[in-house]
Amino acid sequence: MRYLVLIVMATAIAGGFVVLREALSEAGERFYATLGFAAIMLSGPLYLIWNAFEFGAVFGKEHAGEVPAAIVSLGDVFDLVLFVAGFLTYLATVAFAASLGRVQWLGRRATRAFMLVNGIALLFLVIRGLQFPDPRALSAPWYTSPGFVVGIPAVPFIMPFLFGVVLLRRAGKEQSQERAVAELGSR
Repeated sequence: MRYLVLIVMATAIAGGFVVLREALSEAGERFYATLGFAAIMLSGPLYLIWNAFEFGAVFGKEHAGEVPAAIVSLGDVFDLVLFVAGFLTYLATVAFAASLGRVQWLGRRATRAFMLVNGIALLFLVIRGLQFPDPRALSAPWYTSPGFVVGIPAVPFIMPFLFGVVLLRRAGKEQSQERAVAELGSR
C-alpha cells in the first residue's frame, strides 16, 4: 500500500508543480520556475521507476518467499535512483520557492524558510551519500540521523505539499478580499 501512496504523491507533486510553473510564467517569473520544472520532470519518473521495482521486490518476497535475485542485484542502482529523485525534488522545491518569492506570492521570511529548509535537506542528503542506509545497521536510532530522514521517499514531498497549503490559503484570502470589494462597490 505504501508504494501506491508514494506513486500518487509523486504524481500529485509533479502535476502540482506543472500547474505552478504555468501560473508563475503568467505572473512573469520564468527562470526559477523553469529550473524547478526541469528538476521535477526528471524526479517524477525516477520515483515511479523506483516505486515499480520496490513493489516488485515486495510482491516477489510475498509470493515466492524471497526477493527475486534480479531485483536484489540491482539494489545499488535503486539506491542511486532514489537519491537522484530526492535530490531533484529538493532542488525543484528550492527553485519554486525562489520563484514564488520573486513574484511575491510568498513573503520574504516564508521564501527564505522554504529555501533554507530544503537547502539543508539537500546538504544532509549529499552528506549521507548515494546509498540508503539500512536502519538496523545504524549505530543510533534512525530518527536521529538527518541523512536517513531526508532520504525517506515521502519526506521530499512534505515541502511541496506545504506550498500547496500556503498557496490555497493565499487564494482564499484574495477571493474573500475581492468579494468584499465587490460588495462595497455594489452599495
